[in-house]
Amino acid sequence: LLTRYVGAYRMKCGSFETGFVVMNNVFIGAPNLDVMYDLKGTTEDRWVDPTKHSCLKDNNFRGTTLFTSDDIARTIHAQLRKDTTFLQGRGIMDYSLMVAIARKEHVEWTQTATWSKLMGGLPSTEC
Repeated sequence: LLTRYVGAYRMKCGSFETGFVVMNNVFIGAPNLDVMYDLKGTTEDRWVDPTKHSCLKDNNFRGTTLFTSDDIARTIHAQLRKDTTFLQGRGIMDYSLMVAIARKEHVEWTQTATWSKLMGGLPSTEC
């Protein structure tokens, strides 16, 4: 599930310096999304006002339950395990899991091939 990095950059203007990365957007081509979360696995400073932000955080997600088939859940868990092992092996600990939700009644499910590609080849299923 790790996204592809396009590049890592450092920008300096006078005494101000910042670094940033440019990553592939995995949500391009997705149907209309109802909500998106940036999950880090902590609750400290992880809530935003949903009326002012399009990407919510961990404390906004609290109380949400996602349902999927056992096969897809096992596939996602296995990939998350591989990703976190890879990141841990490189000393990277600040990362997020982006979760986007498109409610069934808001989605035209003729895009299963696109969804399969977006999800890294997970099997497409009817919802």
